[in-house]
Amino acid sequence: MAEKQKNILVATSDESLRKFIGALAKDAGFAALRAAPDESPADEALRFQPSVVLLDADEDPEALAPAVCRIMFESPRPALLVTRDPEKSRGPVSNALALGAAGALNVPEGKPYSSLTDIQKDRMARLLTNAASARVARMPVRELAARISSMRDALDSETARRDLEVLQSHVNGARRFDIVGVAISTGGPNALGRFVPLLPASFPAPILVVQHIIPGFLDGIVKRLNDSCEVAVRMAENGQQLEPGAVYFAPDKKHLTVARTPQKKIISKLSDKPEGLLFCPSADVMFKSMAVVAGSRCLGVIMTGMGHDGVEGLAAIKKAGGVAVAQDQASSAIYGMARAAVDAAVVDHVFPLDNIAGEMYGLLFDAPSAPASS
Repeated sequence: MAEKQKNILVATSDESLRKFIGALAKDAGFAALRAAPDESPADEALRFQPSVVLLDADEDPEALAPAVCRIMFESPRPALLVTRDPEKSRGPVSNALALGAAGALNVPEGKPYSSLTDIQKDRMARLLTNAASARVARMPVRELAARISSMRDALDSETARRDLEVLQSHVNGARRFDIVGVAISTGGPNALGRFVPLLPASFPAPILVVQHIIPGFLDGIVKRLNDSCEVAVRMAENGQQLEPGAVYFAPDKKHLTVARTPQKKIISKLSDKPEGLLFCPSADVMFKSMAVVAGSRCLGVIMTGMGHDGVEGLAAIKKAGGVAVAQDQASSAIYGMARAAVDAAVVDHVFPLDNIAGEMYGLLFDAPSAPASS
């Protein structure tokens, strides 16, 4: 049986470049496919399933990285970058290569393919052939999530905006949890100062925090963390939609709970009910609300502090099928709340303070690197 002809998808609106690549493809034994100019190259790659995707690095540099990420995640195949001005396109091309593009092709500006020497033609043909034979691995969803935040500046490009929305939907669909809750008390300000800065801006779920502290000090903690962290840190407001990559603190003397809108978005709710509890805000109230609203898609974390607030709430999360994490004894200023949770057998994993952020990120997509222990 004859071997199926290889093909190259040419994603550019530059007609002279199309002709150049068409002639090169013919010499190299490829069929050239024309991508629609109003479609993302990633969409066209899914439609045509080509041997190689050729991306014009000069036409829309901002859209290059999101397109490569989509190709590497949705339809892994070699992507070849073409530029007429290597100096000008150095940054976008280098970034795309780091994301998994197979190589870069330098095309002389304004010259037809027929004007090249046989040596130049042979070199380009070999580059195309080698790119087509390159093995391409699918980009892990954890890496995809981390890459998205670095591409947020590409908002002047309509194609880039569309691709970023698609990439975010992939991450949201792959994550195991819709919301994370953190309970912390004595030793909390110092622990938060080590924990929150380790959260990447790409953290794909909102994080709620109940910090037991004397009224009047929380505003300063929130401001300091917001000024020193990649994630947005803010005081929770009643009825606001909770966004990934943001940390929301329960205000003084208000319980923080969650609800879902008719559109299934998670929003925050503030209340002074129930009354008569030892703590307001209460971690138990927050965790129980998370369990009701998100079920198995919530992650509860209990950290340093005295007492046992949060233990009943973690039990509710566990019963709903969610996951519970506790800070270990060695890194806790006071091993009270976390110990109570471990002793009550409602904790799945125990991690040192400096590992919690990274392990949380991993738990959103994968199994953790360490089992629970006391």
